[in-house]
Amino acid sequence: MKRLRRLAAEGPTADDTVVMLDAHCSFTGLDDFTVYWGAYLGTPDEILVSGPVT
Repeated sequence: MKRLRRLAAEGPTADDTVVMLDAHCSFTGLDDFTVYWGAYLGTPDEILVSGPVT
């Protein structure tokens, strides 16, 4: 949880940032970033979505 609070307060500190199962939407407010989201990975029902953080 501490790392999620740091992401929200300080922004990313690396070229790539991974946020998994984040109910607090710590990525909001990070302009010029792209979110990649996937569900049911590796199954026939796999869903992949990507887009800019807004």
